[in-house]
Amino acid sequence: MENHFFFLYALRLGLICLGKQKDSNFLRLKLLLQLKNFQKKCVKTILTSFSYAGSGNVTKVQELMHLIATQKEEINPTVQSIAVLGCTLIAIGEEIGTEMLTRSFNHFLQFGEPSMQYH
Repeated sequence: MENHFFFLYALRLGLICLGKQKDSNFLRLKLLLQLKNFQKKCVKTILTSFSYAGSGNVTKVQELMHLIATQKEEINPTVQSIAVLGCTLIAIGEEIGTEMLTRSFNHFLQFGEPSMQYH
């Protein structure tokens, strides 16, 4: 990373989009055109997580779970860590979603790759 403040910048953008769901798509599209591959994945994951925080949106949780389940060679572990936090942000809004996410994370811990178990 060239800039040590990149993650703070990305978190600030996420807080701007907090709870806006589809209204944040414009910002996401404009911003992602200007970033490099690793930065693009990090910012996209953070914006998705914050935009749908507390909504219980199953589709977005599944997208983030797909990032978590991707092998270490294909995706940076930092993006996987952000996706884990994003899943919890989205599912925190409802009781059933939180319970299902807890079960899914337990499956990842039991049957996932060793690199996935240390996040």
